[in-house]
Amino acid sequence: MSSGNPGRLAYALAALLLCAYGANVLIGKGVALFGWPLPHANDIAEFLTVFAAMVLFVTGLMRNEPGAGPPG
Repeated sequence: MSSGNPGRLAYALAALLLCAYGANVLIGKGVALFGWPLPHANDIAEFLTVFAAMVLFVTGLMRNEPGAGPPG
């Protein structure tokens, strides 16, 4: 990890969770339209995945805030 961006890990985890959410949505669409026999997360798990991604993204923003210079 680079010391120049302390929020990098939080951003990476948020991106990973959003990719997992997107894959789950596509799998759910395939199950609904084509009857694919694939497991997918329910609505509550989808909400928790997006919520965790949002918390990690905001954490990354907050970790980067002290390193930012003054505006101008």
